[in-house]
Amino acid sequence: MTAHASDNQRPIALTPLYFWRGARPDLLDLDSDQVGWAIALVLSREGDCCLLPIAWLNEIAGQDHEDYLRLNPAAAAHLIQANALDQEALQLTLSDLERGGWQVSGRLDVHFTGCVVTPDFWPSTRAYLWDS
Repeated sequence: MTAHASDNQRPIALTPLYFWRGARPDLLDLDSDQVGWAIALVLSREGDCCLLPIAWLNEIAGQDHEDYLRLNPAAAAHLIQANALDQEALQLTLSDLERGGWQVSGRLDVHFTGCVVTPDFWPSTRAYLWDS
């Protein structure tokens, strides 16, 4: 989003950034040659939003992950379930959040790809951003 400051008419850009201090979520703590997936519930309350990570696959290293998942389409779901939040912990957390006025509004599926995993990391990333 671009806007102009009213007092000096210079363009400004508003860009959302997310920072973690201290421990990072497992999905974001992978090396540049690793990949991973996570599923998070999206909760909303009076215009606010929060994410509740409920399942994750921390690592499939190297190029083998795409072949593995293509040959075993159910593998990603199975592997993610192996690293899922405990069912009782999920229910207790959701109950507590719902009592606080939070409502589940959707699900966010996140895929992390390290820049070394995909040989054309930057060109394929830029392809999503701008027309060439």
